[in-house]
Amino acid sequence: EFRRVLFRSIEQINIEIDKIGNMWEEKQKKLAYYIEHDELEKVHTAIVTMKSYIKTNDFSSAMAELEEGKFVIEHIQEKNSFNLQNIF
Repeated sequence: EFRRVLFRSIEQINIEIDKIGNMWEEKQKKLAYYIEHDELEKVHTAIVTMKSYIKTNDFSSAMAELEEGKFVIEHIQEKNSFNLQNIF
């Protein structure tokens, strides 16, 4: 029973990771017109690395990559947001 639940959980994780990857690819195409490609590549690399860690069942490293990607996305958002600090 535990193996079956674990297998379904890992299968669900892979489905969600694929959704994240697909969503990012759609967004990346549009963002590439406005944002530095280096920043976008960092997010893409984090997603790909996270997928590989999940395939090897290294979930702690996968979580670290997820956090890295999240950090870069937040940095991009902050860097490109319209505020007085970014104007001057």
